[in-house]
Amino acid sequence: MTRQVARNAVWNVAGTLISIGVGVIALPVLLHALGAARLGVFTLAPGLIGFSGLLDLGLSRARRASPPAAPTCTMPCALAAGCR
Repeated sequence: MTRQVARNAVWNVAGTLISIGVGVIALPVLLHALGAARLGVFTLAPGLIGFSGLLDLGLSRARRASPPAAPTCTMPCALAAGCR
């Protein structure tokens, strides 16, 4: 068990270092290609998306865990099947 935890910790650190390395390499390329203003917007967008996930407060998970709702009929379905 301890060897498995150590191996997983090494993989976790390696993944983090690879992610940082890719970011360090990609940043000058993106800055040159997009310019400073567009890079700022490009950087801000994932942050806002992540923050909106934080504001979710687990409601999307609760919505998926609830039993399925009764099907709603559309107009063609209501006419064909006699739904109310």
